[in-house]
Amino acid sequence: MRNVYCDSVVFRQDALDMAVSCFGTDNVLYGSDYPHTIGDPIGCLARVDALADGVRDKVRSRNAQRIFNL
Repeated sequence: MRNVYCDSVVFRQDALDMAVSCFGTDNVLYGSDYPHTIGDPIGCLARVDALADGVRDKVRSRNAQRIFNL
């Protein structure tokens, strides 16, 4: 599982919490369905923002920076 990554675009907080629990804080990334019109980008960002500080920072940017050497 250390090489499997999960997108944080989900429609419920408990689904995001489960993704973090199953995949680990280092393997969940903030994703986007843009320009997909059925998605809920504002709600998705709010759910990521509701994560604990260290986890939120990893999901929002640090995991992608680490993985893609940004």
